[in-house]
Amino acid sequence: MLVNHHWPGNVRELQNVVERSAALASHSVLELPEIHLDAPRVKSNNSGINFLPEGMTLEQWEDEMIREALRRANGNKSHAARLLGLSRNALRYRLSKIGIADEGE
Repeated sequence: MLVNHHWPGNVRELQNVVERSAALASHSVLELPEIHLDAPRVKSNNSGINFLPEGMTLEQWEDEMIREALRRANGNKSHAARLLGLSRNALRYRLSKIGIADEGE
């Protein structure tokens, strides 16, 4: 079992597993059930987990969220800012970046 395990942490990881298992063991000789290996980690290469909709950049997503907050707030920018967890000034800055003018200016 130890030979077939992938050891990304090399010797230090092996040492930690043996020390932890020995500390928790009930006998002086480690038995197979007493050796607890960490679950193998899956390499992250965007395998099935997409935070953004297909073909959308983070900037585009942010723009859509701002527009959606404005829609839900019926155009009330203070309310939209609260929906987004932003200050009114932070929302004003983001609105200027996407070309939506603030009537107060």
